[in-house]
Amino acid sequence: MYEILKKGSFPLIESNSFYKSDTTEIYKVEDTLYKLYLKKDPFKRQVLDFLIAHYDELKEISIPPISKLKIDDNYGLKMLYVESEDFLSYIKNGKIPPEEMVRIIKILSDNLKIHNKLGIHFSDLHHHNILIRETDKYPLYIDLDDATVGNYPSTRICKMAHRLHNVKNKTYEYEGDLIKYGNLDQECLVLMLLNYIYDKSLERLPYDEFQRKIERLSPYFENDFLTVAASIKQPDDTKIVIPYPHYIGDFITNESFPSAIQKVKRRINNENSDF
Repeated sequence: MYEILKKGSFPLIESNSFYKSDTTEIYKVEDTLYKLYLKKDPFKRQVLDFLIAHYDELKEISIPPISKLKIDDNYGLKMLYVESEDFLSYIKNGKIPPEEMVRIIKILSDNLKIHNKLGIHFSDLHHHNILIRETDKYPLYIDLDDATVGNYPSTRICKMAHRLHNVKNKTYEYEGDLIKYGNLDQECLVLMLLNYIYDKSLERLPYDEFQRKIERLSPYFENDFLTVAASIKQPDDTKIVIPYPHYIGDFITNESFPSAIQKVKRRINNENSDF
């Protein structure tokens, strides 16, 4: 069932406008958001039905839709508004210490397992679709409706994954297979952690240089972590999609991990260059 709304009538009035892009408009009324799709998507109804059916399993770890909307000839969803800050702003504005970064990545990794087990895969995972809840600094996944959900594929791939896999020099078929089978959300969590450690976008590096960056971490981190970190980057001319099998939180088990990050950062700062 759809909740029927009309644009220009409450709650979809200009004074409630919250966000606009080429593909969506969002309106806010107190603690509720109304998201309107401006472009057609043949699978959105099925995706929303799936997410709404699993609302209770998702509501503590993400922001799933509450209900579906029909607005004139377009469709949309209703969801809760949470006072929060996106992950990138949280990292940049607060310059969070390693202990906090590790805490968040471990939570995200554990909760990604739950999403993935339900059949929800974020091929477009990036810092802006993770929110840090204001009340308790708990990380939440958002934009579940843009993910691959069950048998309904996403058409989106984040810039980090696009660069990591050198997609611009490959075929559309490779990109499609990467979205479907590559487990890009698991890879992107690893990349977020590595980029925090180096304060650099490592996905932009060629394969050999990326691997050298990982090798230079060997005095500080255990081999298991280095192995799973190195394996997110395949040779630049690879045309076979290898599903990434690891959840990075499983490899951050040593209590000294944050101090190892701090040592790396200190050495980089002291040398005033990449080491």
